[in-house]
Amino acid sequence: MNKKCFWVVLGVLLLGFGINLSAQNEFAKPVKPICSIGFRTGVTFDIMQASSRQMDYYTAISPSVTNESGIPMELNFTIEFPNRISLQTGFAYKEYNPWFPHSMKGAGNRYSQVSGILYYKSLQIPLRANYNFYLGDSWNLFAGLGLVLDIPVYQGDAGMLFLDEDTTAYFEEYYIGDDRYWLAYHLESSFSDAKFNILAESNIGISYTFCRHWQMYFMASYCSGLRNMGETSLYYRTFHVNKETNNPQDKEACFTDKLLYKGDYWMIGFGMKYLLDL
Repeated sequence: MNKKCFWVVLGVLLLGFGINLSAQNEFAKPVKPICSIGFRTGVTFDIMQASSRQMDYYTAISPSVTNESGIPMELNFTIEFPNRISLQTGFAYKEYNPWFPHSMKGAGNRYSQVSGILYYKSLQIPLRANYNFYLGDSWNLFAGLGLVLDIPVYQGDAGMLFLDEDTTAYFEEYYIGDDRYWLAYHLESSFSDAKFNILAESNIGISYTFCRHWQMYFMASYCSGLRNMGETSLYYRTFHVNKETNNPQDKEACFTDKLLYKGDYWMIGFGMKYLLDL
């Protein structure tokens, strides 16, 4: 190879190497984070913790929305980094109103829902970290964990419900096999002295980006409270009904159950985001 051909080949190699380095540098340049502001709302299902040998309690099987309480609302700010991790914080409003149907163990029916009289309103400050899985065609799957600072700002009038000297004035009827029972009870609820609660949150959802700047999403989350916010004591009396006389027998059984509420709830929600140009 003569000297001229050598310098031509070396020049081509250096040029190719330089082009390759330039392409790598362009590829390595970080894409700027994407910021967005938005809101989310949904329906919550409050969960009470119960353990009983004689009664079954069914919590979080119906929405906590009643004539007294509304749906939660949240305004939030999100920043999504090029590594697909996003951080989100904001302010939220949540009303708690745990309800629960109950029945005697082994009974073939549940009775109507009972309120634990633990209604209260809270302001929340969430901090979440999500990981985003791009599905293509503007679809995105996300999942993450977070903590929520929950601050009660209003508590309802906790107290006694269905309290009567003769508790048989209010009773529920159950059948276990061919046996018939009357269940009479009253309950008493009280709030704790906790000024705030910390909720551990996990969530999963799917989003769709449209019109370049708008993103809508559907999500489900579960929040587990770390502090006891209230409790409900239930005082029961059961009567076995005589088949012949159709009246309760003289022998009765009395027992007490306690349900705790730590602020746990499920949420199924919908949200919107506006992607900012920064």
